[in-house]
Amino acid sequence: MLDLRTIIFQKLSPICPRCYYGQATQGSAYPYVVFSFPSNGRAYKEQVQREVEIAIYDAPKSGYNVATAIDNLADEITRVLDYKTGAQGSTSVWFKFEQRTELPFPDGTTMWGRLLRFTAHTYKE
Repeated sequence: MLDLRTIIFQKLSPICPRCYYGQATQGSAYPYVVFSFPSNGRAYKEQVQREVEIAIYDAPKSGYNVATAIDNLADEITRVLDYKTGAQGSTSVWFKFEQRTELPFPDGTTMWGRLLRFTAHTYKE
């Protein structure tokens, strides 16, 4: 799974340099992206399908339309991953977009978020 994490970092870092696996570092500047694998995946012959969740976080700034900015970032991540391939080490992968939703936040929170779900179809050589 380390190869898959590396592939995702390589694809997301040019779009958003603050990209984290699992959890962002405390005090991270906005915007930032956190990706995770909510399950171990399903094996089919030579392929493993894993869910990939990509959470995008941003916060309002003076003169900054956070809704437009975060939606643009979500659009760009979807464009870069959906039906695209990658390879690292002995792993090759292609991604399929599944869902886009808003992330709920507690009352009084000014942070905004979007959650993207993909299926990663991984193959070992």
